[in-house]
Amino acid sequence: MSSSQVHPTDEENQEVTDVEDESNLKCRFGPKGCLNIKWVVFWLCVIGFIEGAAVNGVTNIVLTTLERRFSLPSSQSALIVSSTDIGAVIFVLFVSFYGAKKNRAVVVGLGTLIMSLGSFLFLIPHFASDTYDYQGANVNSTSQICEIGGDDTCTAPSQSGSGFLYVFMLAQFVHGIGFTPMFTLGTAYVDDNAKTESTAIYLGLIYALTALGVAAGYMGGGQFLSLWVDFERVDTTYIYDNFTPMDPIWVGAWWVGFIITCVTFFLSAIPMFAYPKNLPGSAAIRAARLTEEDRVRIAKQKNDTRPLKLKILDFPKAIFILVSIRIRAEKLKIPCFVIITLAACAETLIIGGLAAFAPKILEEKFDVVPSDAGLIMGAVTLLGGAGGMVFGGVLIKCFKLQVRGMTRLCCLMALLSLAIGAGFFINCEEKSFAGLSSSYSDGSLGVGNIISTCNADCGCTTSAFEPVCGSDSVTYFSACHAGCVPDEHRAVGLGLQWVLLRLLGTIPGPVLTGSVLDTSCEVWQDTCGTKGSCWVYDRMDMSWKLFVWWCAVKVASSIGFFIGGKLYKAPERTTLDIKPPIETNNVPNGDYDVNFKHKKPYDNMAYLSSEAPPSTSNNDVVLSTHI
Repeated sequence: MSSSQVHPTDEENQEVTDVEDESNLKCRFGPKGCLNIKWVVFWLCVIGFIEGAAVNGVTNIVLTTLERRFSLPSSQSALIVSSTDIGAVIFVLFVSFYGAKKNRAVVVGLGTLIMSLGSFLFLIPHFASDTYDYQGANVNSTSQICEIGGDDTCTAPSQSGSGFLYVFMLAQFVHGIGFTPMFTLGTAYVDDNAKTESTAIYLGLIYALTALGVAAGYMGGGQFLSLWVDFERVDTTYIYDNFTPMDPIWVGAWWVGFIITCVTFFLSAIPMFAYPKNLPGSAAIRAARLTEEDRVRIAKQKNDTRPLKLKILDFPKAIFILVSIRIRAEKLKIPCFVIITLAACAETLIIGGLAAFAPKILEEKFDVVPSDAGLIMGAVTLLGGAGGMVFGGVLIKCFKLQVRGMTRLCCLMALLSLAIGAGFFINCEEKSFAGLSSSYSDGSLGVGNIISTCNADCGCTTSAFEPVCGSDSVTYFSACHAGCVPDEHRAVGLGLQWVLLRLLGTIPGPVLTGSVLDTSCEVWQDTCGTKGSCWVYDRMDMSWKLFVWWCAVKVASSIGFFIGGKLYKAPERTTLDIKPPIETNNVPNGDYDVNFKHKKPYDNMAYLSSEAPPSTSNNDVVLSTHI
């Protein structure tokens, strides 16, 4: 037996592999070479790519279109985005705690099938609703022309968009449930079956492909918005001859992207069912990482004969240990973990909101079509998201930053980003809009009202937005409002942190950002007294409110990172030195001598890197035991 090998005892090996004979391991189906961690990583990359495209890419880019199609204000459409994390928050801790005891690859496959169902649910509103009436529900005409004394009977649409809002929320809720196993059990499966030096590379690939999927979702989903929403069931000749995506009434084919994600989710889930609970060699990999605490835990688990109802109580106990606030007689100590997590929550609060509404902001502030907004957001995601992660890793490696150094880096970046918030004041030139930015030619009623003496008796509505340019170079909401003019939008610990980021960040983020945008609206869609989506925004008012919102969140996150860095104290390190049995030790065959070496405080992030831990010094306190 080589002295460089580590052989766990039969008892430990049985516990690690859960009584699974590695000699008989094989894929349930597929080629012989599929029983390889590289193939697992490949399929997780595929699933991550599709998840990023569906949940964070396509959904966000079509949000403005859904508002227009189903008459939703931004504060309501934001609930669609937040529903993803609501579903994830409810299930993530249970999945990460109890799912870890099952075949994690199979659980990831089940989660992927659930995401396929979520994409399918997203399609229901399109096929269950009537074709889009781009003329709107006008009073007595489909051309929005002033007709004094005409019939003012309001005809409400046959189907309410608010009803479909709950279908969209359910679809995203199901998406959230489905991707939970991917980023908890999936990463743990890779960690347990890959060598330590390869784990970081594999996980980096998975997260990189997920970020790339977000960019692809923005770009691909945006391109489908150049197609008419009902292109598959109406003659679009008149539509394409008379309207373009720049027209306010244009609604693109938002639903096509979800057909693609529904099918690809289903197909990519199938290979995950082929893998066993553990891959060959996983027992040795995990045994080499065992610490004394792990061995004590394994022994306790083996001797645990409690009934299931008592074992379930272990879950809330684990949560309590992670989030407990230790109260001492002299002061209150808040764990550094909680402080840094709260700072990260502040960051995700603004990131979650802007990820959902950045395309809408681009469309409103710079008059770009949804397809171009998708391309811009895709590029921003690649450079700012994926590029930012790579750049951050380079800085950490070059400057050899430890935990305190990383928190200071985060604090610095948050403060620097305050200056970037000034970019919200960049706008295209404001249009001269009758009743909003300028008064009507007759000077009646002043600014702030699109009704004037010229159109007061015309029965004009805001159910449809058909802007026209008058001979005075002023834009009118419609020909009706112009009054005359011709007919013409680890697992549990990580799981807990993940929950907090959702509860305090990505769930309220889109809702709060949407509410900020709604307060900048000047003209709302009004269909028979029911407020729909916003037609016209005050760009400068939007800029100020977004800027204040941005600054408030960034200041909060920078303070959190600063305090977290100050409170951080490096824990003591305990390493495990396993020596093979030597005959002169009089140790029975198969047993091992174990030395625990207690070091001075160290930075655990540096120790968990691929580099070997520092060598033992003469100051080590060595405690020996026998197992």
